[in-house]
Order: sequence, then structure tokens, then C-alpha cells
Amino acid sequence: MTTVINEPNDQEIIRASRQVDERFLAALVRRIVEASGATRVILFGSRARHEERDDSDVDLFVIVPGQAVERDVKRRAISHALVKHLIPLDIIVRTEDDVRRATLLGDPFIVDDILREGRELYAR
Repeated sequence: MTTVINEPNDQEIIRASRQVDERFLAALVRRIVEASGATRVILFGSRARHEERDDSDVDLFVIVPGQAVERDVKRRAISHALVKHLIPLDIIVRTEDDVRRATLLGDPFIVDDILREGRELYAR
């Protein structure tokens, strides 16, 4: 006799999670990449530094291909893909050009806080 185990899908994992673990982060990343075609997803902030509290949100920096005009469309697609969740999320979406420009200008938030100190969850 074969036992079938139904694994929860990503949306079920995201919707039901009450804690941030690797499974939750992996489900978030898959949904974000599917919705936006992201080239990189970086965890930053207190969770990336392992300084989170129980009420800390999940800070994600999502880099997408395309022009600045498309950035808002992709941000909405990500929001729609992650519509139901218990854990607060703060997702910043920027294009590859935005990140290149910020790096050239030495933007301390993007260069130091995100690119240097963040934890890369996905890169294509």
C-alpha cells in the first residue's frame, strides 16, 4: 500500500506560518520569483542580522529586470501573490538599473544595509 503525503503548497505555508523559518522564507521567495521574475531576493534588517524579536517583520529587497515603469507593476504582482499572511512583510522592489545607480552613487542604505549586510535568499 502506498501512502500519499500531501505537502502544503507555498501559499498554504505562507498563510499558516506564525514563525519565520527556512521553509517560510523559501516559500516567500518562490512566490516572489514566480510573480515578478526577480533576479535577486535579499533578506535584510534585524532578521538578516539575527537580532529579530517576536514581533519583527521580514524585510526583503527584491531586484527585478526591466525599466522603472515596470517596477510598480511587479510590486503589485508580488503583493497580490502574498496576499494572505500572518507575519508582517516589508518588501522593497527595485530594478537592476536602480541598484546599479544606487551603487555608483554609494547609497548607504542599499550598498551597506542591504547588499553588504543582507542575506541573499535567491540569485539568478
